[in-house]
Amino acid sequence: MVMIGLFTGIGIFILAIPILVLGLAYLVVSLVARGLLGVNAIALGLFSRTREYAADRGASQLTGDPSAVAGALETLEDERPKRDARLHASATLGIVPRPLLVEEDDDDEEHWVERYLPAVSIEGPEDPSGLNRGLVWLYARLVSPVIAEVRRMLRWRPSTHPATETRIDQLRALEQD
Repeated sequence: MVMIGLFTGIGIFILAIPILVLGLAYLVVSLVARGLLGVNAIALGLFSRTREYAADRGASQLTGDPSAVAGALETLEDERPKRDARLHASATLGIVPRPLLVEEDDDDEEHWVERYLPAVSIEGPEDPSGLNRGLVWLYARLVSPVIAEVRRMLRWRPSTHPATETRIDQLRALEQD
């Protein structure tokens, strides 16, 4: 039966239907998974902030002096180290013979959004005409702003740590209680 369908031309349509169904199923599953990942990122940020506040409360209970914990937070905020001390501590403790080498984090490194939404450019003559002019206009007026907005939305993530000032204010409030 399949052989007859292939030779008559009807088989192409019969074989295309499962491929289309699988493609649509993949798109639906992909959209649902990406939505769940977004919800997960927001929940992770909220839970991390809650854990930071709980850690501050726990530290103030352990020390019995919330103002000391607040002072420590202020000191850490003012004198943030330029290098990660843990890397040199590994050599000091004899874990490794020399400090670990770590590449410096640059701000110009590729963001994860660029991997999935690479920059698109329409290259053509400097003075486009005809269909090229329409494509360049469409890209500049419609496609480019939409891509920029999607990138902006995808880069937003809730902060995982509350502001130090907020943490200090809460510790000061605990001190007054």
